[in-house]
Amino acid sequence: MRSVAPALALARGVFGWNIFVASVLLAGVLASGLCGAAERSETAQDLTAIASRSLEIVEQHSGKITTLVVPADANPTLIAALKSLRPVIFTKAVPKSKTQTLPKGYLIIETLKVHGNDAKFTGILGPGALAGTLGAGVDCGLRYSITFSLTNGKWENGPYSSQQCSVD
Repeated sequence: MRSVAPALALARGVFGWNIFVASVLLAGVLASGLCGAAERSETAQDLTAIASRSLEIVEQHSGKITTLVVPADANPTLIAALKSLRPVIFTKAVPKSKTQTLPKGYLIIETLKVHGNDAKFTGILGPGALAGTLGAGVDCGLRYSITFSLTNGKWENGPYSSQQCSVD
């Protein structure tokens, strides 16, 4: 690796102290290999595209989704993306029932995360039995898990699965 010291000395002499400091910072970034290696961060467009395709898959197999459910501490960017697709409520606003975790057509968004060029969606679709009712040992619903990858600038779904909570 070649030394950048001569170029830095020239920059300090010709352009002054501010340019010298900027050059040192740039040289450090280049030497550490950080340029071009930054992790791709999720955008509202990413989240909307992934959520939209996920909803299509769930609806194709299980019927209309009327309401999306998120925890109170959900990422505001995620909430905005979801609101562009369906009404969104917080978990504590789910209508109460003595026998169900959530009403038919409600989808709890458990995970919607982007990691570089890969993403994952998981959600639980109602109706589902509450623990201790209808023979259920735990809160139930139909859980979907869908993987995605970014291909040529477009989010494509990979394998997905659905699993109904087992009721004893």
